[in-house]
Parts: sequence; C-alpha cells; structure tokens
Amino acid sequence: MRHHTNSRRPTIRFRRQRRGAALVLMVAVLIPLLTFCALAIDLGLLAVARTQCQQTADSAAMAGARTINGDTTNNNNYANVTPNAQSAATANSVLAKQVQNSHLTLNIGRYVYDTNDQRFEGQFPGPSTENWSLVQARVSTSIADRLTFSRVFNFAPNNMQATATAVHRPRDVAIVLDYSGSMRFASLLGTPYSGDRSSNNADSVIPRFGHYSATGSAALQAGSFTLPYYEANITATTSDGRAPVVQDFYQDAGGTPAFVPASGGYASAPGGDNYLRRDLNTGGSYASTLAQVLNLSTVSNSTRDNTFETSGYAAYGMTSGLNGYTQGPGYWGKSFFIWPPDPTDDWRKNYFTYPGSSAQMDDNARLWNASGHWQAPGGGTYAINYTAILNFIKNIGPNPFPSRLQSGRILYYDQIPNTIDTSSFPPADMNQRFWKDYIDYCLGLVETQQGNWYVACDGSNGEIGYGPDYSWGTRRITAKSSLQASGKPPKFPYMHYADNPRRPRLHFWFGPLSMVDFLGCYNLWSRVSPNASRFCWWPGTCHEAPMYGCKLGIRAALNDIKTNHPNDLVSLIMFSAPKVSANDAQGRRFNRVRVGLSRRYDQMLEALWYPPSTIGNSGATVRPYDSENLEVPRAMGGTCYSMPLMLAFNQFSTNTSLRSYSGGQPLGDAG
Repeated sequence: MRHHTNSRRPTIRFRRQRRGAALVLMVAVLIPLLTFCALAIDLGLLAVARTQCQQTADSAAMAGARTINGDTTNNNNYANVTPNAQSAATANSVLAKQVQNSHLTLNIGRYVYDTNDQRFEGQFPGPSTENWSLVQARVSTSIADRLTFSRVFNFAPNNMQATATAVHRPRDVAIVLDYSGSMRFASLLGTPYSGDRSSNNADSVIPRFGHYSATGSAALQAGSFTLPYYEANITATTSDGRAPVVQDFYQDAGGTPAFVPASGGYASAPGGDNYLRRDLNTGGSYASTLAQVLNLSTVSNSTRDNTFETSGYAAYGMTSGLNGYTQGPGYWGKSFFIWPPDPTDDWRKNYFTYPGSSAQMDDNARLWNASGHWQAPGGGTYAINYTAILNFIKNIGPNPFPSRLQSGRILYYDQIPNTIDTSSFPPADMNQRFWKDYIDYCLGLVETQQGNWYVACDGSNGEIGYGPDYSWGTRRITAKSSLQASGKPPKFPYMHYADNPRRPRLHFWFGPLSMVDFLGCYNLWSRVSPNASRFCWWPGTCHEAPMYGCKLGIRAALNDIKTNHPNDLVSLIMFSAPKVSANDAQGRRFNRVRVGLSRRYDQMLEALWYPPSTIGNSGATVRPYDSENLEVPRAMGGTCYSMPLMLAFNQFSTNTSLRSYSGGQPLGDAG
C-alpha cells in the first residue's frame, strides 16, 4: 500500500509597490485641514472684530452718558452727547479699519423708575419731566473684506454689530449737616461758650497802654487752647489758615469791606487820648488813680487840685488837651472810657445822666458799686444818653463803622441814627433798635424787658468780649455825697482822687471787634427771650469754624452730583435742636428739611449759606429781628441727631403722607 503525503509550505506573495499613493492621501487630508485652519483664522478674526466692535459701542455709550449732566439750563448738555460719542467711537478701529461716524447710531433717553413695576427701566425718549440719563450706542461696520478665507467659501458676514447702553445709576441721597453750636467752637472770641469768658483770640494786635500795660491781668491774647475749643479766627488769620470773621461783613451788595483796621502802632501809642502816667505824666508807668498822676501820697474826701480841676489833662503841660476818644489798634475801634476822667471834658457827664433828668452824671457810686463793679441803669443809679453816644460814634474821632452793614443777605442796619426813642421797648425803628442793643452791649448791659437790665460785664460777670472787668491797683469807689469842700471859696472835688474802679477789657469799646462779638455773642443767647432773638446774628457766609469748611465740602459734593449724576435725587437736611412745640421760644429750629428730595441743586447750594426766604433772589435780605433770622444757616444751638435721621427716613419713604405730613408744605419738605 502506498501512502502519499501532500505537504504544503506557506506561500508569501509580494504585491508590486504603488508609488505616490501616500501623497494623494496626504493631499486629500491636508486640503480640508487647511480649509479648517483658514476658517479658524477667520473665526478668530470674527471674535476679535466682535470684541473691538463691542468696545467701540461701549466707549461711545460711556462717552455719551458722561457728557450728560444735571444742568437743566442747557438741557443736561444734550447737544454735546452725539459729538462726544462719535469722537470716542471714531478713535477705535475694527480689524484695523477705523470706525466712521456713519457706523454709529445713538439713542438718548431716560432711565426712570416705573412705580407700577417698582423697578428702573430705560425709555426712549422717556418722560420730559426727567433729566436725560441714558445713552444707547449701536455700532455696525463692514468686515467682509477683512476675512480673506471666508470669502472664498462665501461664508463671511457682511457686517459686525454691537450694542451698548450706559446709564447714570440713580441714587437717592440725603445730605445731613450739623449746624449745632459746636460747629463754631473754633470761632469763639471768648471761652467757654456759656458763663464767664476768657480770651480765645491769639491776635497779638491788642492795646498795651494804660491799664492794658498790665498784660497779665488784662489777658487779652490767648496763648493756649483747650478742646473742644480752638484758636479763634475773629480778627486775624489763624495758624491753620482760617480767614478772620471780621472781614466777612460789607457796606454794600458789591462787596466793599465794612471794616478797615487801624494802625498796629496804636497798640502802644493810641490815637486820640492816651492814659496819663505817674508824676504828672512823666513817670515810667501808667497811673491807676488821679492821686498817682498828681504824685499825692495821701488824699482825703476834700482833696482838690485846682489846676487839674480847671485845666484837666492839659494841666502842668501834661498833654495838649483832651481829644475825647482813645483809638485802639487793628479792629478795636475807639472808646470814651479813660481813667481818671478829665474834669473839663468828663465822659461820665457826657454820656450818662441822672435818672429821669438831663442832669449830667458825676457820681462814681452810681456808676460802680463799692467793689468797683459796673452797675445797671435804674432809678438809683444812672441813665444812658444814647444821643450823645451816637454822636461820639459818628463825630468824635474816626468813625469805625460804615453807614450800612450787611452780610449773607442779612441787612443789619442802613443808617446810624442820631437819636434813639426809648419811650417804647423795643424801639419801633429797626436802625434805632439795632444801635440801642449794640450800645447796651458795649456798656456791658442787656435790657431784657423795659426797665429790666442784666449786667453782662462787670467784675463778677464777663459774658462779652474778653471777660469780666479786672482790678488794677486798689479798688475804691466814693459817693459824691461823701466828698467835702475845701479852699476859699470852698469847692468840692469833682471826684475822690483815689477812686479806682475795675478796668474794662473789651467793655466800653466801640468798633469792629465789639460789633462782631455783639452780632454773635454765644454767651448771651440764653439771656433774652425768645432765646437767640438777639446776639445770634452772624451770617451763614462767614468763616465760622469748623462750619465754614464743612459747607465748602458739601458744596463741592453737590456740584459733583449736579455735574456727574443727572438722575440722582438729593435732599438737604440741617439739624441742631428742633422745636418741641409751635410755641417753643428756646431758639430751636430745623424741624423741616431745607430742600426736599429733588434735583434743585442751585437751591441746595444757596441754602447752605443764605436765609430760606432769600433763596433764588440775590437781592433779598432779612433784618436781625425778623423771625426768619433763626433759620439762617449758622452754627447755633443744641444737638439732636435723631431728628435729621427721621427726616431722611421720611424722604426715602414711598408713603407720601410721611414725606408731607405738614399740611400746605411742599412735597418732601415737611419731614
């Protein structure tokens, strides 16, 4: 048997190599790959174009919105919105192609509150009662010629568009401003603000003659200051640059300064009459008594020097005679007080009389008490000769006052009268009333009711000027009835030669310094009824500190809001201590907001400085005795911060009854 075995080996077949096949494949793949790459590049350019177009729209909308302001007199600067937006837009380019004005479309409207939906929304053009506050910018520019690859495939868009809207974010703002008395604690001539004073004025221009040569006792210049008080800016610019209040008063609406300082040289050698020195005016120090002038070691009730009694200050060649006034340096003005009095031109006789008669006063015990304290007028003392004092102010020596005094839309007086009718209290004539109160103040007095007097400045009280009268030498006051006649024929001395009353600081001085203190004497506000109806008369425009600086800051803020935030609503609220009833006579005020929630920026700006009744009328004025005076925006009174916060709450309330609870008052103005 034969067996056959079929044994097969594996067979490997080799195909013939195809040249170029890979290249074809690569080309087939590369073409779409390059196409996608090209499209990717153009898509990137599209993204860049979109970003650049949006940036252009954003810049145009922002520039347009920033052009809008709150000035209603020029329609919120509407006319400049389009030019400024176009200028911002054309400063840009899209894919290296500069944007043209024709590429920009603007819509100007208002961003207003929808009371139904209780939300803000943009409206074109929106209600005409609202300010322009919204700008919508649409930019559309051709980019087809910038996308090379996309055009091959007819894929490129013709235009790129972007829209941007810019609005002023509306805010409801309540500006609450402290007008309490502490806001003038850096402008107090004397401190503390109540009770007896001492000097708070660093001004070195002060009298240094007569009893003022005792600088330690006179204490006219303050050298240190204790919180909460700071160096006063009454008559000189302070070390921190605050302008003096005395320069804030004018003699006309044109801004002519009311007061001009006298020579600083009058500090040691006054104008008019100087005080006599010891030893017939030849000594090295000033005399405190007539006995020291005449070099008399002992005197009695009958001591009398006939030469002095008949020739006065001209006796023994001491002076050329009396001028009738002493003029101080700077803003001190002038005074008729001089000691000892000249018997030939005695200021006691010239300016004071016996009560109920025209007889001239010549009794020291009626003017001062036994301790040398200045006394109040009355049946047992003296009466004031206002006519003579007015003549002294106007005609004896330089007149330190203008014929008219005003500031901050307050007319203090428009005439210096020749006389004052005191038959009724207070005098009916406003000028006479003002000058009576000022003369009384200079004499250290306040007539609270007819015939009722308060002595504000003597040796005990010192609520005016630089404080109480002070002792200079041994005090002595002798009644006229105690004087005795001597000689042949017997004659009485005109006074006791050793008499020596307490000496005045600012007491008895008539001038700008005392006038400014009279107009704003913090210490006397509570001495009259109603409180602050007198001595609370500084204008809202004066440099009282820190109030003035605070007003400047608020003014800047209001101007910024007016310029840059046209759809803000602002309320201006002032506070000190509010009235507690309709009959409140304690000098309280500010129960209502000064300007309600609105865009009345010009009114707000004026309200910082001027009486409410004069707002919008630069020619209007109030008088010091008007009821409106209490509302003058000056620093005065107590502090009640809760009242303005309640007023602010009501301003923001949607409940109109809260915003206008006081019937007849403007909406938003009642609190």
